[in-house]
Amino acid sequence: GITFTAESGGGSNSISLASGSGTDLNNLVLEVRANSVQDLYGVAFDLQYPTTVLRYDSATAGFLNEGAAQTSLNLVEASPGTLVVGYTRLGPVGGATGSGVLLTLRFSAVAAGSGNFAFAQSSAFNPRGDSSAVTWSAGSVQVVR
Repeated sequence: GITFTAESGGGSNSISLASGSGTDLNNLVLEVRANSVQDLYGVAFDLQYPTTVLRYDSATAGFLNEGAAQTSLNLVEASPGTLVVGYTRLGPVGGATGSGVLLTLRFSAVAAGSGNFAFAQSSAFNPRGDSSAVTWSAGSVQVVR
């Protein structure tokens, strides 16, 4: 099976990884969660993951569309093991406040082993384009076959 272990974190004004529903013996569903954020308009980050044990499959956007706001999600695998993500609300609307799932990421197991997830180049923004002081925490995965 697949076991995801979150780093400590996930307190107020943070973005963290957590295991999502749908994780099974061959698939890892990861949630990128916003925790007690204020006026969050957009995020940009690289997510590094272990290609020795996982393959990226797909992503689904979430939390920033609260209040029926239009959003834009851009996600590419810039190099093996690095997802480059930009996700933002669009237009003259306020930011999202509270907690929720920003993105759901789906991975498939490719081999037994373990590895780490890491956020890099991570930024969060308010509607004025100012950077928000958000704590980011990732985690690790173990695949047993």
